[in-house]
Amino acid sequence: NLTSILLFINSTPNNFFGSFSKSVEIIDCNRLEEKWIIAWIKQFVKKENVKIVDEAVSLLIMLSDGYLTKISTELEKLCSYVGNNGLITPEIVDSFVEKSKDYKIYELTEKTAKKDAKMVFEIVKNMMESENNSAVSLLSSLYKHFSRLFMIAVSNKTNDEFSAIFEIKPYAVSKIRAQAGEFNPKNLKKIVSMLEELDYKIKSGKINADNAIIYAICNILL
Repeated sequence: NLTSILLFINSTPNNFFGSFSKSVEIIDCNRLEEKWIIAWIKQFVKKENVKIVDEAVSLLIMLSDGYLTKISTELEKLCSYVGNNGLITPEIVDSFVEKSKDYKIYELTEKTAKKDAKMVFEIVKNMMESENNSAVSLLSSLYKHFSRLFMIAVSNKTNDEFSAIFEIKPYAVSKIRAQAGEFNPKNLKKIVSMLEELDYKIKSGKINADNAIIYAICNILL
């Protein structure tokens, strides 16, 4: 039937479709490599007669987690804002592009490293109110991020190697590496252990999730 399509989705790498390669069309739906995203962004703004600073390109990719659909939507807004012959700067990207959850966790961690308690709790409050994030979800995200910081702090692996391990862009790894340098590796290990213990206590009913978040943030700020 020429009007119908039979679709198979394979989420894990294997050779299942190898024997069918001549009779089916295989489409790779993974996120593009960063170099191709950069090229696509530059081509997009060129068509709009707009220029973009390289740092703004990297920031846009990071804020969008490398998802081309989101990047396209945000670029349309940015090009409309700067207008014909305009210039997109990192400051404009930071002001107008909606930040991904991962970036907000990165931003939250950055403020904890600087001991900016007021901003830290403001970010936590905004995340939980604006996105309906549960305390459990937020704690899980913190554990994931600080685990990455600790791994980078104690490992000699390259950014490209960590990019493959974490499934994020090399630029994002470089930012996380710089952030890891703001913490003592021993403290990072203690934070990861503390977050892991809090997760257990929440699941076993020994502590309220909202109280656990407050406890975690206060301890990270110390």
